[in-house]
Amino acid sequence: MAKRYMEIFAGNLSRYRRGRTKTMLRDLKLWSDTLADKWPDTHPRGAGFDSWKTPVAGSLVNLPNSSRHTQRRYIELVLRAAVNMRNHKPDAAQGARVTAILTLPKLFDSGVHIFFNESYWQRFAERHNSDDLWIPLLPSRGLLKSYGLRVPEGFEARGYRTYWRDDTIDPPYEKTREVWIYSEVL
Repeated sequence: MAKRYMEIFAGNLSRYRRGRTKTMLRDLKLWSDTLADKWPDTHPRGAGFDSWKTPVAGSLVNLPNSSRHTQRRYIELVLRAAVNMRNHKPDAAQGARVTAILTLPKLFDSGVHIFFNESYWQRFAERHNSDDLWIPLLPSRGLLKSYGLRVPEGFEARGYRTYWRDDTIDPPYEKTREVWIYSEVL
């Protein structure tokens, strides 16, 4: 055991990371296959939606520690979870919209979301406040395309460049990112 820790601290992190990444991807595959068993009732926790974040460590899917291959597999499994949720939708929730929301540069912030309220869904990405702004991106510049993936059948893609600012702290906090929403077509 001491030898393993010595190897890690001596700079042999690649073998250690490979093992953690393999375990994470295995756990994420299990999550994507079983998430559909957790369909909520039609009374969501939030403002018209429910969401599930992925059960992974951010350091294993976010740059600079993650490989492009790991990120691609991560994206595939989040989309797979959304497709499984759609395929196992209960009769009482036929009007609900299943989405996979992927974010860059921090893929860790991604997850699967179900919108129970269509009017809330229509307003979700309509953000025009100077402190919370979502600017549509061209579909031709899609996230999946850059990873050699396709939008799942029965889903559509929308991308946004987002800007968020919080002036209540000093110094003010600002965050920009890309948000890609893959939503079920109803």
